[in-house]
Amino acid sequence: MLVCLRGNEAHTNERTVLSACAPCMRARLLLFMMCALHIRTRNLVGVGAPHSSLTHSIVLLLFLLWLLFCCRKFTFAKIWVMFAHFEVRRKDLSAARRILGQAIGRCPKDQIFKQYIQLELNLVNVDRCRTLYGKYLQWAPHNCLAWTRYAQLEASVNEHSRARSLYELAVNQQLLDMPELLWKSYIDFEIALGEHERARVLYERLLERTAHVKVFISFAQFEATTAGDAETARGVFDRACVRGCGDGDGDGDGD
Repeated sequence: MLVCLRGNEAHTNERTVLSACAPCMRARLLLFMMCALHIRTRNLVGVGAPHSSLTHSIVLLLFLLWLLFCCRKFTFAKIWVMFAHFEVRRKDLSAARRILGQAIGRCPKDQIFKQYIQLELNLVNVDRCRTLYGKYLQWAPHNCLAWTRYAQLEASVNEHSRARSLYELAVNQQLLDMPELLWKSYIDFEIALGEHERARVLYERLLERTAHVKVFISFAQFEATTAGDAETARGVFDRACVRGCGDGDGDGDGD
């Protein structure tokens, strides 16, 4: 009797594990099938063959099945992106935008935002990129890379005032994931414009927040090479010695 009970218990546990793994297995299977179709259709485009309506119907069916059975538990950014790229290869940009927009609404992720922005960049739709960056930063205001790329986009179209305003908004965020990247980009932006005094002010502002040795070294190198003032560079090193800068105190917060 005891053996029988244990056998039933083991069988029940096995069924529980299989039922728990079923959604994951379905998601992986659909992902595999869509990957295969993605590669196949991409190769077809490479040799100039058009997409067939049957292939489109199959991809659409797989995507709808994934939305129905798997999307609530497994929000793979890759599936949304692959489906959008599939529509781009079919030259249906409206459908690709709808897919990526739905992805942002259902399961916003860095990869989805990046791919959508890259799509609009390739089409030179700067205004759409601005809208997407706004949504991206509303979702992830701590993302320094997003702030930096948005500002660099504005700088690339000679909107320097916009870029500077974005940098200011970014450095004043309460929490930042990589503040050193953001500050470096802001300083490099001013140096590239020949705004040496603005860059010098930024270095001073940064030194109010951190005593990291790399900041002092970068500041001194700027004064010695870019600004061409060796005496001021020596003064920066002297300040570092007096302040007793460390290797990493204060370089991780964005306050």
